[in-house]
Amino acid sequence: MYFIMRRSRLWRPQITIPVFTLAAGILIGWGFAERMEAPTNIVTDSAVRITGKYKLVSPLLVCSSAQASDYDPDLALQNKIEAQIRAAEGAGQATDVSVYFRGFSGHWVGVNDDDQYAPASLLKVPIMIAYFKESENVPGLLSKQLTYDGSTDANSAEVFKSAYDLKPGTYTISQLIQAMIEYSDNNAAMLLYNNMDPAWLSEVYTDLGLSVQPGGTATAEDITAKQYSYFFRILYNATYLTPEDSETALEYLTNSDFPQGIQSSVPQNTPVASKFGERTVLDTSGNVVERELHDCGLIYLGSKNYVVCIMTKGKDFNALTSVIQSISKTVYDAVVSTN
Repeated sequence: MYFIMRRSRLWRPQITIPVFTLAAGILIGWGFAERMEAPTNIVTDSAVRITGKYKLVSPLLVCSSAQASDYDPDLALQNKIEAQIRAAEGAGQATDVSVYFRGFSGHWVGVNDDDQYAPASLLKVPIMIAYFKESENVPGLLSKQLTYDGSTDANSAEVFKSAYDLKPGTYTISQLIQAMIEYSDNNAAMLLYNNMDPAWLSEVYTDLGLSVQPGGTATAEDITAKQYSYFFRILYNATYLTPEDSETALEYLTNSDFPQGIQSSVPQNTPVASKFGERTVLDTSGNVVERELHDCGLIYLGSKNYVVCIMTKGKDFNALTSVIQSISKTVYDAVVSTN
């Protein structure tokens, strides 16, 4: 028997929260994200986007569709990633690794991308999206003030600690969202979650074709790398929130305080909008049973922008960090080397 002793940087509310699972037979529609694979060999107009107005979003006006071959997986990159995963697992660095890569030109790679993991702090991104979405219906919502009394500290057990800690005081919802995303602050996240209608989150999930289990608690394994990439894709495409709110959300994510992850494998000045999550499971004696470390985000390379999501399981965070960095570097090198 074992149980979760530590939720370092993984924040989970103690009350119920909907589960991330993909509804059977449902895929993200053209209205939210560009499709992952083309269903037929048809050729239609390319995507039309608003250009030059925003720094981090590329609002989608007309959905992209092309020859089916343009949506084939990148087999060369896939083979390299599979070899890296086999080597990492063989060396004991990780027990499970999943990768989903999607270039906005169409090509993609999925390796174990339907395997499920604990979302951990990755849950903070849909919470942010839910607040921004609700603010479209409730003017002034993001200016509403909430008070953190400091009686509990959900950051105390973190392994990857930020230099920032939310201090007792009164903050606007906008300020709390920024702290929750940029510093992965668990106290800000708990305050935001406890003051929102759970129906806001449910609406986000169902709108994106993700199923909701009303009244269910988040289980140990309930999201995939492919599923989580949807949140970054709708922000980049500005197809769910307004372009302005999508831009703000991605600005927060570009300031995410996790330099050890995917951003460590790209040139220093390359913009990266990302979110990481960690989870530690201990047995009753305090021994590590399993750890999970994930990092997902958007890499901005001009005409070669892409999203990558890497999820890992093992027992040593240093080893898992190394795996994420190595795979991220492989993906980056493959993208920049393409014509």
